[in-house]
Amino acid sequence: NDRTATEENRMQRYHITHEDDRWVLKEEGDRRVLVEATTKEEIISETRDYMKLRTGSVKIHIRREKIFPVFCQIVLEGVKKGEIRSDLDARLFLEIFYFLAQEFVNPDWLVRNDYAPTQLLHSIMRILFFGIFLGNDKTAGRKTRQKKDKKKRKGS
Repeated sequence: NDRTATEENRMQRYHITHEDDRWVLKEEGDRRVLVEATTKEEIISETRDYMKLRTGSVKIHIRREKIFPVFCQIVLEGVKKGEIRSDLDARLFLEIFYFLAQEFVNPDWLVRNDYAPTQLLHSIMRILFFGIFLGNDKTAGRKTRQKKDKKKRKGS
């Protein structure tokens, strides 16, 4: 049957999520738990083993409501201490960090690129916090101001 062969060759999608006090791996669209672990590191390790005989992609879902408050607090403390610029577009910075965490911290990407989760997060944070330029760019990360309407400028 051609349909069965096509379905078997289709790459499966798997998702790692944090539920209650455990991390679980499930196939997309299926409620059954395939792999279960108590820590993120354990689920990544066990998922690597599980995926050795399978073709598919795995995505880790990080809970936004848990990341944002913690990361926001870190940024606010840094601003208060003068370690982080006060004109930083904090909302955009948080969105960028969340996006990077969602996209890169997944077993599929980690295995393909030979990174450990903590190594990757340290690299992302180093790039985000210290940038890629050698010089001091005074405008990097700053909120851009909206240009005033031309009519208002002419009237002043």
